[in-house]
Amino acid sequence: MLFINFEKPHRLRPQGIASIDDNDPLLSEYAEAQLVVRVSVTEFFVTARPRYVHRYKKIQPSEFVPRSTCETPLAPWKRVDDTQASLPAKDRARVEREGNLLSRAEYEKYLSDVGSRET
Repeated sequence: MLFINFEKPHRLRPQGIASIDDNDPLLSEYAEAQLVVRVSVTEFFVTARPRYVHRYKKIQPSEFVPRSTCETPLAPWKRVDDTQASLPAKDRARVEREGNLLSRAEYEKYLSDVGSRET
């Protein structure tokens, strides 16, 4: 893992042994979580090259970050017609239930529009 602070350039890298649990007691603490990954840290490194970390400022949280107050919107790439066969059944069912299936061309246009709004 690598943790990067983009506002105050700094990097931390823990190394360890990970375990994944789909029945972990912490699941109830995180909206819409499906698994909990716990890491038993064996080593910890502070990487001392902040000059290589680009500075960014958080303007607003993404609408796709789960919140306990509402259901997270389905990621647009999960609505693309040619990705449906690769999605878990619950995501395919949600696309079918909500509609808005996108062609690859429509998704590419969406990406272009999002990119032009952010610059």
